[in-house]
Amino acid sequence: MGVIDVINVSKKYADRNVINNLSFAVDQGETLGILGPKGVGKTTMIEMIVGLRSYQGNIQVFGREVKSDNNTANRKLELVCKVQPCFQA
Repeated sequence: MGVIDVINVSKKYADRNVINNLSFAVDQGETLGILGPKGVGKTTMIEMIVGLRSYQGNIQVFGREVKSDNNTANRKLELVCKVQPCFQA
């Protein structure tokens, strides 16, 4: 069991799958970075991990299911979102 366990997680907006059957684990001491173009679900994934968005599947933070206990995620995770780019593309 990792610090964060994402197991078969999916998220759909209307008829569009944003995240489809995603699984990964983050162990103690590891850093998670989510990279990709606009609109692929990066912010949605983070919001699901900290309990701000509904989802299908299972997300656990420190062994506790986020759907029933999102306070654990909010107290024990550090989060940096939407940092401005360091260079012009």
